[in-house]
Amino acid sequence: TTDDGLRIVYHVAGRGPPCLVHPGGPGMGWTYLRMPLLERQLTLVYVEPTGTGASSPLTEVPRSLARRHAEDLEAVRRALGLPRVCLIGHSYGGGVALRYAIEHGAHLAALVLYSASAVTDAEWGRSTDAAEKSFAGEPWFARVDASLATPLPAPAVANECTRIAR
Repeated sequence: TTDDGLRIVYHVAGRGPPCLVHPGGPGMGWTYLRMPLLERQLTLVYVEPTGTGASSPLTEVPRSLARRHAEDLEAVRRALGLPRVCLIGHSYGGGVALRYAIEHGAHLAALVLYSASAVTDAEWGRSTDAAEKSFAGEPWFARVDASLATPLPAPAVANECTRIAR
C-alpha cells in the first residue's frame, strides 16, 4: 500500500536475491515481461504499477507519472522489508527505474535498463505521439491527453543528468 492508501499488486517468481521488475507502458500488464531463465537466479518481483492491472486505479493523473511509479516501487521495497534491491525497468519502466535511482539510490543494489531510452529526440517524439493518438477512441483519452499538455514541475534534484553520470 502506498503512503496515500493505494494498493500495489506484485507477483513473485524465482529464487535468489530479490529484484523488482517494472513493465513498459504506462498501462501495460506485467505478464509479457516474465523471464523464466532469470527466475532461476533471482527472485523477480513483477510490479503492477498503480493505474494498471489489479493495482488500485489512479484517482488523478499525476504531473509526473514516472515519479509516481518510482514512489510505488519504493512502497513495494519497504513493504517487502528489503534494505536494497536490484531493479529492472523495461521501456517506460526504464524511465521509472532512472527516477527511482535519482530519488532512492541508497536502496538500489543494481539497476538494469531493458530496451529503455534516457534520451529522446524528434524522431522518438513523433513515434510516441503517433502511439499516443492510437488510443484516441478510449474513454479516458481526452483527460489524459489534456494532462500531458500541463508543464512538468522542476526536477527534485538539480542537475539530475550530471548526478547520474557521476
